[in-house]
Amino acid sequence: MLQYLNELSFHYIAAGTVKAAQEWLRFMRQCVVMKKPLETRSEVQQIRSLSLSVKDCKLTKVAHSQIYCLIAVDGTCVARTRPISEQSPCIFDENYRFDDLPLYSGTVNVDVNAMKKGLWIPKDASIGGVQLQLTKLPNGQQFDQWHTLVIPGTKASKGSLRVIATFKHEVILPLDAYRSLSEVIMDNDLVVIETMSKVFTEHHQELATTLIEIFCHHQRVLQIISKCLAKVIQNEENMATLFRASTLATMLMERFMKLTAMDYLLSVLRKPIHDITTSTESCELNPSYLPRGMDSSKNQERLEMHLSNILDAIYASVDSCPMALRYIFQCLREEVSNKWGTDNGVKTRVVCGFLFLRFICPAVLKPHLFHITTEPPSSECDRSLKLVTKSIQNVANLVEFTKEPFMAVMNSFICKHMGKMKKFVDHISTVKEIPSVNHPSSDPARAWASLYRLCQTYEQKLKETSQNEPKIMELLAVMQMLKQTEARFLSKGHI
Repeated sequence: MLQYLNELSFHYIAAGTVKAAQEWLRFMRQCVVMKKPLETRSEVQQIRSLSLSVKDCKLTKVAHSQIYCLIAVDGTCVARTRPISEQSPCIFDENYRFDDLPLYSGTVNVDVNAMKKGLWIPKDASIGGVQLQLTKLPNGQQFDQWHTLVIPGTKASKGSLRVIATFKHEVILPLDAYRSLSEVIMDNDLVVIETMSKVFTEHHQELATTLIEIFCHHQRVLQIISKCLAKVIQNEENMATLFRASTLATMLMERFMKLTAMDYLLSVLRKPIHDITTSTESCELNPSYLPRGMDSSKNQERLEMHLSNILDAIYASVDSCPMALRYIFQCLREEVSNKWGTDNGVKTRVVCGFLFLRFICPAVLKPHLFHITTEPPSSECDRSLKLVTKSIQNVANLVEFTKEPFMAVMNSFICKHMGKMKKFVDHISTVKEIPSVNHPSSDPARAWASLYRLCQTYEQKLKETSQNEPKIMELLAVMQMLKQTEARFLSKGHI
């Protein structure tokens, strides 16, 4: 979204591909000059944003060749989902984010359209739509609902559409106003962060994203993440369940990997994933999915070839992996060694649990969600990617296939790569000094404002835990002070 001239005109521009969008943004940055650094702004800001997920659609008796959705803000079309063919389940599962919406924006529409069968149809037909009134959405809360689709101009329903929307209307104070909050949160004993992890049960992902941005701004991200992970290791008794659950610590690590290592991921996976998604040959090993009596040996050869291409690219990528990430891997290995001895298996698995199971494998399975491909894979390629992912997971876990008999033919391949995986993890987890992290926050005041809003959402629960914890009492006092500061700025008409 571009805002220009007298700030009354808005234009929405969409590129055809991710690569084209990045190239376009690179040229645009050369033409943009910030009026004032964000860190030194003295005024209060209002920012309205919307996160929108178009999930899936249930249709009844609609003759079509393809279904797609158009998304409009105040009547202006800003996005379009990929088309779904009539043979496929009508699952879009596409996410959009609209930042800095104009203060006068009132509605967002999601309209479902059908590409009709037959050449004589003059244009696509609307099946129905969803209209969201932004001011009626709960501020900062997820709104997940199925909406009935009514054909325009009629009362007839043709199905329903599931949309998840999170609307935020943020008031952002000058950065200096959050100094007291910063002193409480950045305390070395992590008491406040641990309490937030226990209390903010429905907002772990948002909390992790906000904290990573804050830690990067204060040049403390490596220290904080390593401390959070170390505490999980210290409190875990069962080696087999270490980091299996999705916690604030694991989400912090996932967010940090996406922040620092996306270029690394693309450089490693783009070529081998392209080879899989453009191939028309199957890697299927499950007899239930193969023609009766068909020999799967050729499919196994193809699967092993694709696996070798991916794993070899990974083994050769040590020097291109970000040093900050390698430092955290080194810290993880040291902590598990202190807890469970020098068993090389656990030292390998603790690193692979993050690098592979929470980063590389999800990217192999759904490459379009990581911008490795521009479109979701076909059903045939999707099956090949699943088999590749299964095999990579077993190599990373240093285990053979036992639960799926048809995958047992891959065990010799997996055993051959276990030693290579251990050697790779040894190399990628070795650094000589603490590296710097050059990922400054684009707007640290906004990050602190987001954290303050989360604290407000869970204020009652924080009060319940404050009786035995002085640091939480201090946090509540800072929140009250920020509330008064915000009211004072607003009463003076700073917005």
